[in-house]
Amino acid sequence: MIRILAVIFFLSATMACSSQSGKSVSSNEDLLKQIDSLEQYINKEDFTFQNDTAAQELTTALVTYVDQNKNDEKSPSYLFKAAGLKKNLGNLDEAVKYFNRIWTEYPEYPRAPDALFLEALMYEEDLQDKETAKARYNKFLELYPESEFAEGAKQILLLIDKSPAERYEYLNEQDQN
Repeated sequence: MIRILAVIFFLSATMACSSQSGKSVSSNEDLLKQIDSLEQYINKEDFTFQNDTAAQELTTALVTYVDQNKNDEKSPSYLFKAAGLKKNLGNLDEAVKYFNRIWTEYPEYPRAPDALFLEALMYEEDLQDKETAKARYNKFLELYPESEFAEGAKQILLLIDKSPAERYEYLNEQDQN
């Protein structure tokens, strides 16, 4: 427990430091060490996300690395991890923001379609914002019509404005055809 608190204190102190120009003084090497250490801690079997400082610190380290290294090949995958962590921590607005950054800033990243689809899904299911969800699903179909999730996005768009009873009826009709 003392080791964990020491790591958290070290990370907090390092993240709080900034130079006079406002840039973090953490070197890439330091950030990568922090990320590795925190990922090892979080990947333990007994880890839970409830009020966990380590997950918050890992997200901060990941995003700091991305912000300092926008063109690094690790950056989009680090944003993806940060988005997943924020979702698991219940910070849905931050998760959506990171998923959005992936497909807008890194459109060539292989998981960019997944990021946009997950963003749309979060707007629909978690944030209960059907209009934004529809816009994101349509954007997904526009950008990634060949994605493995394209058919699912089309089905969601057909059903998103229907009541549960209408959805049930529609799905039963589809099963019979």
